[in-house]
Amino acid sequence: MKQERSIETRNKLIRAGRVIFLKNGFANATMTQVIKEAGVGYGTAYVYFKNKDDLFYVIIEETILGLQQVGSMQFTPRSKEEAIAIIEKQATLFIEEGLRQKEMLRVVHEAIGCSTIIAKKWQQARHFFESSIARDVRYAQEHNLASRLFDAQDVAKLWFSLNEKALWDCISQDDCDATMSASLISHFYIAGLYA
Repeated sequence: MKQERSIETRNKLIRAGRVIFLKNGFANATMTQVIKEAGVGYGTAYVYFKNKDDLFYVIIEETILGLQQVGSMQFTPRSKEEAIAIIEKQATLFIEEGLRQKEMLRVVHEAIGCSTIIAKKWQQARHFFESSIARDVRYAQEHNLASRLFDAQDVAKLWFSLNEKALWDCISQDDCDATMSASLISHFYIAGLYA
């Protein structure tokens, strides 16, 4: 019974935090606002979360996981054409997922510049994407689908940087065309690695 109440209190704080961060942004959100929205005691909130950074870290797990699912897609093409199709699909899905989570990602983007905890969380996500991309590049190189002139890890860092920039640009706009953005960055990547 006590454990169920504890879980419910934590979940209330997470739900309230989501509301407050989306409403006020990261910099302007306070734990006091979250506590009031959740309807819990002031001291109670700090049993679960040390500060707003700690709370936001938990809140964005789901958002980042949605993006990482795209990066986890299987990449085992048998031809250059199939590799190109998968790459274009992944780039499009990545931006589309970002647009689906647009409001929360706007807060994440803001928080990266304000919070070392959130910046570190995004750095971990970046590392996940770069590792996943490097694995895919090595696969393509080992199967003679992509040029071996380039180091897979270097390619992965550059390719994710393009995706990340396209993501941040798209979420900052009200009328981003995910397919067009993905097509543009994919063209540069494919022309360099799969030529």
